[in-house]
Amino acid sequence: MKNTIKSIGRVALFLVILVVLLQITNKVFDPGYWFPSGWIQDRTARLAQLSLEEEGTLDVLNVGDSESLSAIIPMELWHDQGITSFNCGCDGMRLPECYTTLRTAFQKQKPKVVLLETGLLYRLDFDQDYQSLVAENIYYYFYGLRYHNMWKSFANQKGVRAYFKGYVVNNCIGVYEGPEDYMIETKEADQVTTRNKRFFKAIMNLCEREGVEVVLYSVPAPVNYNTYKHNGIQMLADEYGLKYIDFNMNWKEIGIDWSKDSQDRGDHLNRDGGIKLSTWLGNWLMDEFDLPDHRSDPELAEQWDYLYDYCEYTSDVLKGTNTGNVTEEMREKLTVDGDFRQPGYDR
Repeated sequence: MKNTIKSIGRVALFLVILVVLLQITNKVFDPGYWFPSGWIQDRTARLAQLSLEEEGTLDVLNVGDSESLSAIIPMELWHDQGITSFNCGCDGMRLPECYTTLRTAFQKQKPKVVLLETGLLYRLDFDQDYQSLVAENIYYYFYGLRYHNMWKSFANQKGVRAYFKGYVVNNCIGVYEGPEDYMIETKEADQVTTRNKRFFKAIMNLCEREGVEVVLYSVPAPVNYNTYKHNGIQMLADEYGLKYIDFNMNWKEIGIDWSKDSQDRGDHLNRDGGIKLSTWLGNWLMDEFDLPDHRSDPELAEQWDYLYDYCEYTSDVLKGTNTGNVTEEMREKLTVDGDFRQPGYDR
């Protein structure tokens, strides 16, 4: 009996020490300190930046994998319609990570609309899904662990990647030379798997509790989409009574030019393509949801107008390339005394 009590005591002590250490990790890797200095880069940077947004200022959240990153430009939605939005997507996002991202966002934000890019509905790796499920539940409470690999930024030269409400400028052009009629007519459907539907249902329940409307959309991407997927997503949208926009069906309407608007031959849009899609989508959002135009708010306008101008400047510097492939001349133009600081935090 005594040995049992001692064993329980040791386990309890271990757990207490572990929790204390994890709380210390939260303090050490606090994104509020490291992100504005430019040390948090790549896929974790957007969640870090999102955590620093002023409470209750975002009306639209965009989530998804790398397709969503290139497609929706918050600065354009602001400039054209006065919509305050954030691009929360990240490379290779899976449905469990999408759930945690929204759960984290809802701690401070009460958006009216969540835009969910549908590419992640067709990710099928069982092991990665459940690894993501376990990891995301841990990261939600002990967020410092999400940024534990920040040491790589210290080991290498600090990057010059600027996040404009999550969006990263990419001016590369990779011409898509495949068939333009890739959305062939068919009634057959590539249905979303039962497992992914289960994850999706959790996301829908979360958004319903928060009173947020979900809109499904598919980025124009011949490499990734076809009519079979379109039909499968439409079935899911109909099941939940959701609006679904498939830009693969109306890419001509929004003016996509496959010789100019893709960064990698029909996989992801570049900035020119993103501007066209964002312009169309911004008008649609204002019509469908009657979102407020925040450009009349002087405090928000000062911040967002500054970011829009900085985004335009960054795009001019990065003609034909992106922040992952900058020349020394470009680096000098994007840094101050050799130090790059995130836009919006260096004034």
